[in-house]
Amino acid sequence: MSYTKNTWQDSDYITTSDMNRIENDLEYLANETSSSYTKTNWKNGDVVSASRLNNIEDGIEGIFNAIDLISTEAVLNDITPIDDNIFITVNNTGKISATYRSNEDLNIINTPGVVNQNTIVHTDIYKNETYQLNTQKSSSIIPTKSQQVAVSSGKFTTGDVIIEAIPNQYIVPSGKKSITQNGTNIDVTEYEKVDVQIPSDIENQDKVVTPTNSVQEITADSGYSGLGTVTVNAMPTGTAGTPTATKSSVSNHSVTITPSVTNSTGYITGGTKTGTSVSVSASELVSGTLYCDDSGIWDVTNTKYFDVGSGAVNNPTATKGTVSNHSVTVTPSVTSSGGWIGGGTKTGTAISVSASELVSGNKSISSNGTNIDVTNYETVSVNVEGGGGGTPGDNLEYGLTDGTLAIIGVGKIGSSII
Repeated sequence: MSYTKNTWQDSDYITTSDMNRIENDLEYLANETSSSYTKTNWKNGDVVSASRLNNIEDGIEGIFNAIDLISTEAVLNDITPIDDNIFITVNNTGKISATYRSNEDLNIINTPGVVNQNTIVHTDIYKNETYQLNTQKSSSIIPTKSQQVAVSSGKFTTGDVIIEAIPNQYIVPSGKKSITQNGTNIDVTEYEKVDVQIPSDIENQDKVVTPTNSVQEITADSGYSGLGTVTVNAMPTGTAGTPTATKSSVSNHSVTITPSVTNSTGYITGGTKTGTSVSVSASELVSGTLYCDDSGIWDVTNTKYFDVGSGAVNNPTATKGTVSNHSVTVTPSVTSSGGWIGGGTKTGTAISVSASELVSGNKSISSNGTNIDVTNYETVSVNVEGGGGGTPGDNLEYGLTDGTLAIIGVGKIGSSII
């Protein structure tokens, strides 16, 4: 059996056919290695559950264990055969096969019309017998306080039975460990006693340190085992200066005041020193004039002067534009003088727009109908012909309601202008 590899892409989805292909491959490998595997037949809608995935994992594990034991069925050379016609083989699962070969002459009667005499054929006849040994697989045993059976009575192993190392919790301490240097977390699990013998030729270095305003790391110089006595000198004395404040130029209606103090290096005692105050007045921070041109609340935070002027509003007017597409635009307008004004309403002259200004043209009507739209027309021409042979104007009904003309004609009518 050959294997057709599937080349997967990042955009691929695993399908039911993919799962069944994997299952079939595992079943084939299990049969070939004489291991056991029960495949799952996947159908659309099946859930990929932990039990189904674990079944696949168990199958793979069984195949791997079987492969480790396969070494080709070999003839047991350490068994002396009865004669050259007996063969004995044992496979990796403990199955013994014995094959016996015998030589016999067979009298074959030929088919009439082919040859006229019988043919004697000398051939080898093979007879097989098999026997399955009671076996167990390879295993790994971790020692415990309780007794365990590594190989059951009456069973043959098909692989190694490995006894793992004794866990630390079962080790009985014995012997003695010698420790000759300092350290932490020294493992003494297997030992009953320890001897500590650290060499005594340790030479420490004494040092004198003067405090500074920076962090200092004090360590022994090269050639010393460590530090002995470390002497820290007294802290140098210092003084705190009197603070001052500097006022800069006014910029964007604000001024910056910068405090400053000069100290001498060294340790000083706690306390507060107050310098000369710096005064900032409102008149230094405001400038310019703000002109009021409307009623309301005004922000004068940064303004020195506020000017309220007087104003007036003229009467409003309205202008009527040119009629376009049966509509006209009326534009209101008013001219005012700058300054503060009182509230009130002024009404200008009204502009009238009539229907006659907005309609134009003639609409021709040649068939009966109702609700004929004549909104944008000045006149209509009616010329409706019927099968009755009437005279112009016979049985003609029409009406104009809400800009809509309704016409009902019977017989032949002439042209009419409404």
